[in-house]
Amino acid sequence: MRKSWSLLELETDDDIFTAQLEFMNIDGVRVAAEANRTYFYKDVAAQTIGWVGPATQEEDLQLFADDRLAKYLTNELCGREDGTEFVCETILRGRRGEEIFDIDRSLVDRTETQLGSDVVLTIDIKLQQRIEEYITNYKHQPYCGPGKGKAVALIQVATGDILALVSLPTYDLNTARYNYNSLVNDPTKPMINRAINKQYPPGSTLKPIILIAGLESGNITPDEAISCPSHSAPKNWPNCWIFNLYNYGHDSRWVNNGRNAIRGSCNVYFSHLADRIEPRTLQEWLFKFGYGHTIPLAPKSITGNHQNRTFRQTQGIICSSNPTVEITEPNQLPVLTTSERRYFGIGEGNMRATPLQVANAMATIARDGLFKYPRLIIAQDESNPQENPTRPAFTSLDISPTTLAVVRDGMHAVVTESGGTARSAFVQSGLEAQDVTVFGKTGSTQSPENAWFAGFAEDSSGHSVAIAVVIEGGQHGSTDASPLARDIIQFAIDEGYLGNPKTDSEQENKI
Repeated sequence: MRKSWSLLELETDDDIFTAQLEFMNIDGVRVAAEANRTYFYKDVAAQTIGWVGPATQEEDLQLFADDRLAKYLTNELCGREDGTEFVCETILRGRRGEEIFDIDRSLVDRTETQLGSDVVLTIDIKLQQRIEEYITNYKHQPYCGPGKGKAVALIQVATGDILALVSLPTYDLNTARYNYNSLVNDPTKPMINRAINKQYPPGSTLKPIILIAGLESGNITPDEAISCPSHSAPKNWPNCWIFNLYNYGHDSRWVNNGRNAIRGSCNVYFSHLADRIEPRTLQEWLFKFGYGHTIPLAPKSITGNHQNRTFRQTQGIICSSNPTVEITEPNQLPVLTTSERRYFGIGEGNMRATPLQVANAMATIARDGLFKYPRLIIAQDESNPQENPTRPAFTSLDISPTTLAVVRDGMHAVVTESGGTARSAFVQSGLEAQDVTVFGKTGSTQSPENAWFAGFAEDSSGHSVAIAVVIEGGQHGSTDASPLARDIIQFAIDEGYLGNPKTDSEQENKI
């Protein structure tokens, strides 16, 4: 008898205000809010935001089973695994209101409806949208054509906040539950968040970490050269990429010390250096930089006792076999065989990492060896980070200033000097004129074939962003990934995260 019936939907604030005035003195008519999910940005950041679908699975039904006013009713929706909708379901979902009447139709008790709370992400949705649209429409070589995946992780270095977490292809969140079967069976796997839940050989983007491990463990000095001659490597050792392409080695170009080996991405230098480092020591350094274990993107203040409510992500591999348990400490790692080290030195073999892990390792170098986990969700007590800048603690990796200077110098040479593998992409970028200095490392892998760029950009005021870009099917980090990273850094400048952005007239003149 007392069931409410909807008369019409009020779409604007003006409609709501008008209706409230019109019906304020009419009994039995009220203006009420009704739950509705609308994703205004459609497919932008889809995998990170997540989607909603019918609450029919046992795991969902048990979530609020003990709360009569919160548990799901027939046809109600809930966050589907994974994404923020799923992770933060206990925060986003409110509680129904209730009115109890006696036999004389007198109101006995009333429980007010409780709306769900907001969840705030660190993602800059406009920046994310610009990156996604740009990469989607970017004209790659044929081997990077339709159907190939791409991922980008962009981190604000000082705060650790994730500004963009791009995974392509993507899907429209508004229609996901209706198109679920086709999406989950799509061979391009649009529902996988490639930035955190797909692991790749990081290729040569790992070389700065290998150099740090070698210098800090005393297995090499900054000026010591490892010869890269103009002939094939011995059996079971990787050739240098420059020899494969041009039939000569880096010895013909420079003294092949650590700084220049990063500049030219010398496979011979880094395979031999990694072979010198004791396996457990090498694993410990990789672990310190965030490789080989998952990133806690859903803090306990968000998940509470529901620890299964977390973002699905891969922990990567920094050993010779795939771990069968979740790794939380270096001593849990399976062994790294002696023969495997040389391939870890060039980011291949069994080595695997996610784009977010790679970007965060670059952010650690940008902070001069201060490690912290990146942040995606702003906790409820710090929704205004400017007023309440609660942050996870930094951990110093105790890297010497000399080591950091060598690595930074080499990464800067990658984008600025002759022989630098990303110089062609950055030499006329105009970033220096905007007070932005770039430090980078390209990467190219085979089996699977991917192209990488990773690094960071900073200005004279101390503002900095770290970035990792991976292109599935790309053959060369220098030509397939570096131009994308360069332009994404420009987008970050345009949005005010670092540097001095061009004026509208300057941009028009450039066009």
